[in-house]
Amino acid sequence: MVEQRGQKAKLEDDFMTMIDHSVPIGSGLSLSGRFRLPDGMTELIKGRIDSIVIFLHGWGADGTDLAPLSDVLAQALPEHAKNTAFFTPDAPDICSANPAGRQWFELSFDETGRQKHPDLCWQAATVIHQLLDAVSLDMGVPADRIILGGFSQGGMLSLAAGPSYQQRIAGVFSLSGAYLTLSQQQELQAAGTGHLDAGFPILLVHGDDDAVVPPQALGHAKEALEGLGAAPDMHMVKQLGHGIDMEVISHLGGFLSGALSPS
Repeated sequence: MVEQRGQKAKLEDDFMTMIDHSVPIGSGLSLSGRFRLPDGMTELIKGRIDSIVIFLHGWGADGTDLAPLSDVLAQALPEHAKNTAFFTPDAPDICSANPAGRQWFELSFDETGRQKHPDLCWQAATVIHQLLDAVSLDMGVPADRIILGGFSQGGMLSLAAGPSYQQRIAGVFSLSGAYLTLSQQQELQAAGTGHLDAGFPILLVHGDDDAVVPPQALGHAKEALEGLGAAPDMHMVKQLGHGIDMEVISHLGGFLSGALSPS
């Protein structure tokens, strides 16, 4: 079940509601976050929502960092996708470098200086798989009407968790992220259990002035995903650092509209 843990917070628009919720994902664990409900809806009711966008935050932030974007994106959706909810969950762990923020997995290196991100990111994907299970079941929204994406570390995790989920979802996006789990996904593709192909919607967006995640990560991700059979839509945004501007939002809005088009 999806449990409400806070009061409904009506924002400026009387027809838009943002609600704090906790989504149990098994073993006594849950992910707390914020649901931006479709216009005119004041509470979550199973079967009333047609599609869901899950938006994962970056390292050291939390779901409140991305929640305001939910309204901007929702307002830009075409009529066929208006009945879409946005969920911006908080990562389960406290950030090791910022106790006020959260992290999906630790950023660390082994004794040789090799990044441990791939294994840790792949392990964290299990949490997102459980989240997808819970949201789909409790909201009555099929997997092929759920889009998973994120910013920075959230984008890295989305690229790992989306294509490796047991069911095919509506699409994946990564903003200022990187692709860390090529070898793990290769194994799934070889076994016939991966979902990457030319018809699987993927959006990659990055700023060319990003000083946190190198801009080269964009091209590397595109090349790796194409090698697995995917055909990602890639955009490098000029004079953008590690952040999200209106051009990024425009690319993302177009992607969501397309991925949620009636089949």
